[in-house]
Amino acid sequence: MRTKLKSGSDKKGPETIDAATGKPDPTPRRIDLSSLKDVRLELAAVYRKMDAGEIESQDGTRRAYVLKTIHDVIVSAELERRIVELEERQALPAPRALPYAAH
Repeated sequence: MRTKLKSGSDKKGPETIDAATGKPDPTPRRIDLSSLKDVRLELAAVYRKMDAGEIESQDGTRRAYVLKTIHDVIVSAELERRIVELEERQALPAPRALPYAAH
């Protein structure tokens, strides 16, 4: 179990303390999940941690569920962007055809 404590002299913000040992945990890494590739890589990392026994299966399953949700949001946003682009193209007037010139 981890507990977050604020340190008055620490300008970085809250420090994470391992409740079992009372020792500071290293600062958790910030994970970029802005692309499907990022989400895929993090999902693979979660799987490897579960397989190695570094995290409990229940915790890994929860993380995988959140990653799947992030995946779905990214896909939906991309589809929405594409639909808007297509609708905007369709709303533009069609280019006028040049008159046929016989030679």
